[in-house]
Amino acid sequence: MGARQSHSTNTAIDTAIISKKNPQPLNFSNSFSVRSVSLQIDPSRSSSTTTTTFTILDNQVVLPMDTFMDILSFLDVVELCHLRYLNSTCYVMIERLCENYVRSCDRKKEKQLLENNGCSFTTWEQELFICSDFENKQFEHLFPTWGDLAIKRALYERAIPFCCTLEQIEQLKSNVSSTTHGVIPPVKVTVLGDVATGKSLLCQSMASGPVDFDSFTYNPTIGAAFLVVRRCFKTEDYKLELWDTAGLERYRSLLPMYIRGTNMILLMIRLDKEESLKWLMDSYSNFDDTSAFKIVIATGKDLKRDNRLSYTALEFCAKHGISYYECSLKDPNQPFYVIYSLLDQAQKARS
Repeated sequence: MGARQSHSTNTAIDTAIISKKNPQPLNFSNSFSVRSVSLQIDPSRSSSTTTTTFTILDNQVVLPMDTFMDILSFLDVVELCHLRYLNSTCYVMIERLCENYVRSCDRKKEKQLLENNGCSFTTWEQELFICSDFENKQFEHLFPTWGDLAIKRALYERAIPFCCTLEQIEQLKSNVSSTTHGVIPPVKVTVLGDVATGKSLLCQSMASGPVDFDSFTYNPTIGAAFLVVRRCFKTEDYKLELWDTAGLERYRSLLPMYIRGTNMILLMIRLDKEESLKWLMDSYSNFDDTSAFKIVIATGKDLKRDNRLSYTALEFCAKHGISYYECSLKDPNQPFYVIYSLLDQAQKARS
């Protein structure tokens, strides 16, 4: 039986590895499948903390709990969390796997920061969905279990503009469109937000490259400023027309004019200014009915004291179906992540 069990175990693990690359829907019962391998937990024998029983390839096999956890660890974390409710044993196992997942993500991020020589624009304590957020129980209403935290972290990191790699960003930087023939349909992008939320800084960085912060002087925008970004994206040329609107109260009556006919709206808030989030919540109804693609850009990531405002903003965005991204504009790559996201959305609109 030992050799047969070993062969079945290896088959399950190999199949689970394949499934991680191509996640499949899982059934919400004691029976579920990983691609072609059918698994069924035997509740009468899975209460032990050292072994669990399930059917694999129509043969009943008793596996050590560690081996069973190894098999589950290859599943997509979002799908994995649904299996918590099969029985109490699964709940304990999967909660442990989810905790390991979040902690491994934290360690990976810490390593990246060390490799970046501890750059001031991305301080570790201000990342989202981290162990300390769960352990201090300040956000217990958002993620009461490790599984809830793991799901939210996985979904957040798949969201725009986390849809591209650093290599794609470097390629985007060099792919400036130089087309002189034909007409490139413009993509109108309106940038809205409260005063001093980084609208002009972001637009200038997108259009002209990184801004020198040591020499940058803040001057409130009067009315609106107009800038153009030309890029070749996936073999196609694009022209983004940026309308950088004023955040001052006396210019807000002009906003409907700049929103009219826009393809995309960037809503800017500051992570160290609760007033800017209040502006977003109070003003959103004015442009909620437009079909334009919307994304909330939260700046000042290097200045925020904790994640309270971040999670409030995320809840608001989830309620209204808006994409959310936070960054520090001191990082010269951040404007290009935004450009990539806008161009990706523009390409989807073209097709």
